[in-house]
Amino acid sequence: MKKIFSTILVISLLLSGNAYSAEPIVFPFTIDEQVQTAKDNEDVVQIQSNELKSDDYWNSPLTRLDYYLIQIEQGANEASKDMEKVYADGSSMLGQYFDNIKVQKKFWDIYGKYEKTSVSNKVHYDEAKGKIIIHFDIKGGKAKKPLKEICQNIFKNEIEGSWHIPSSELPNTSWKLMKQLYRGGSYKDYEKYLEKINNNIVYILSLNSEDLKSIDNRAKDFFNMTCYKLKPNDEIIYRKWSFEMKNK
Repeated sequence: MKKIFSTILVISLLLSGNAYSAEPIVFPFTIDEQVQTAKDNEDVVQIQSNELKSDDYWNSPLTRLDYYLIQIEQGANEASKDMEKVYADGSSMLGQYFDNIKVQKKFWDIYGKYEKTSVSNKVHYDEAKGKIIIHFDIKGGKAKKPLKEICQNIFKNEIEGSWHIPSSELPNTSWKLMKQLYRGGSYKDYEKYLEKINNNIVYILSLNSEDLKSIDNRAKDFFNMTCYKLKPNDEIIYRKWSFEMKNK
């Protein structure tokens, strides 16, 4: 690569019509100059290993389920973006439920006065339980409504109502994620397989609300409401925890 770049540089200098030389020069800082000079066609990576090449785990082929999990993960990323979306008028879905997160004053130059409410997600297959876990995590400021109520609304409208992830409420979403697994035929040819997917997804939604008590110190209250839906048509299960961070 260095040799190609040098050749291009020389040609471009010759074509410019002016006389230039391209001789090595000393770096301005001694610590840089002490570094070994690169050689043409040098291969710095000399260490070889058979550890990955010979490992059965890392050389096992992907299954159809593995491929489908990748599609779910991509869909969960899109669903997260939808939840975070801010409209032209400044309104947002999350804005009706949470204040922005207040930032301690000494960090204003780095983060600004407020941190926006954000959504992250994790998708994985729990092989021991035989369940696909789709976990959304929302981090916001002080809650404007009860967290249990917020969880119910987001589950219904943003998770079960999403076109990006599998949902028993919207069967076409599972079908849409088949992509390269589709081998012709109609939805009915795949229905029994997709039903197994929908019956074995666990949705988890974690709501994290933090309320900074003073911009001058770290004192804040944390509230978490985590909501689980283990099967289609099941009732939502709720769990909570909280703590107070005191300034010392």
